[in-house]
Amino acid sequence: MASTLSRITSIGRPVEAKYPTNLAILIVMGLSLAAATVQALVGGAGFTSALYAGGHATLLVFMVWAYGRECAPDDNPAAFVAVAAAIGAWAWGLRPDVLPLAALMGGSRIVNRTVGPTPKFSDLALVTVLAGWLTWRGNWPVGIAVGMAMLLDFRLKPRHLIAMPFAAVLAFVTVATWRTVPPVFGAPTTTLGWVAIGIAAAYAVVILTQGPCASRTDIGEEPLSPARIQGGMAVALLAGVTMAGRGHEHLVAAAGVFCVMAGTAIGRPRLWTSAGSSGARSGTGTGTEK
Repeated sequence: MASTLSRITSIGRPVEAKYPTNLAILIVMGLSLAAATVQALVGGAGFTSALYAGGHATLLVFMVWAYGRECAPDDNPAAFVAVAAAIGAWAWGLRPDVLPLAALMGGSRIVNRTVGPTPKFSDLALVTVLAGWLTWRGNWPVGIAVGMAMLLDFRLKPRHLIAMPFAAVLAFVTVATWRTVPPVFGAPTTTLGWVAIGIAAAYAVVILTQGPCASRTDIGEEPLSPARIQGGMAVALLAGVTMAGRGHEHLVAAAGVFCVMAGTAIGRPRLWTSAGSSGARSGTGTGTEK
């Protein structure tokens, strides 16, 4: 499966249950599907609506976990801390959007190259189409963040020249969207907003103090570039802050991004104080989640 996927994409990896962390997240996803479906049914939803709620919760858990792995490649538990935060947010009544998480994770993987190979043209195109569509529908922070990812892929060594036109496309779509959805940004007005600012501040410290990674790329076992890892992390920070600055409704939609940032920030002191990184993800040439 891994070798087949690697021929199709350079930023995707299958989730194989033979790895303990993969098996764990698959179990959590199953439990989330059941719990969210039952919760919706108990709340009076119809069967179809309940299944939709269960699917939403399942995808949220998976995307938060997968994105957490990108933002903390040396810290497996951090992704599960992010999942715990996402489950808590769901239980509290928040319903974060999933598609922006997918677009942002794609952008981060284009920058950080944790899988290994240079992103294919089709990878850049697919992520740009998704981010551009979300931007055109009014979620312009995604366009800004993923556009920055493309620009960083162009600028950081080894430079990826074909990434620049995709950054330009997203910049154009974002500016065009502003004609109907003017950019509005303000200070938090709710407790949740101030919590989000605190999470973003802690996460920013983690980005600034990011050093060499013990983990290696999945394919080729090459060292990860600290600058590229920082770039991938910055995609989440930029998107989260700009989404939250648009008001409470947009902050709720971006809650999954803040769960990822929270998990990364909470896990970092453990890495600072531990000897080495026993939780690091080393490459095996299989291109699989581990």
